[in-house]
Amino acid sequence: MVKDVSVVSGEACLPQHKLLLCKFRIKQQVKQMTKTFVSKCKVWKLNDDRAKIQFSEKVHAKAMARCDADVESMWKELKECLLEVSDEVCGRTKGLPRHRETWWWNEAVARAVKEKRRMYKIWYKSRTERDRLAYCWTRKLASKAVFEAKEAEM
Repeated sequence: MVKDVSVVSGEACLPQHKLLLCKFRIKQQVKQMTKTFVSKCKVWKLNDDRAKIQFSEKVHAKAMARCDADVESMWKELKECLLEVSDEVCGRTKGLPRHRETWWWNEAVARAVKEKRRMYKIWYKSRTERDRLAYCWTRKLASKAVFEAKEAEM
């Protein structure tokens, strides 16, 4: 949207041309880029000795079946061989995780969080200082329960 246009007289950019000033507003909406998932081969699994041996055996078996031809076709066959065998042996990554993982959740954490929620509802209704302190205490206990559960699982 153009707001103001003016010509600066006496200021020549080129012979026979005048300098033109223009103020305008640009409305630009920035679209958030969605993450597109690209599946990757789990090549880090080749650090395992069993996977490494299996990979080399399959590549060697496919190498015996390859025919000798020109360099381009040999390179293409080698590339396809390595990609296929790595997919078979190592596998591919799955999609983006939809939910955060709660591997540490257990019964003690569930009880502590349930009690914290119950105390919050009591404090929310009454708004007394005593109920707020009780809620803060149970919130602290719930936080400790989560911390202990995470430490126990590691």
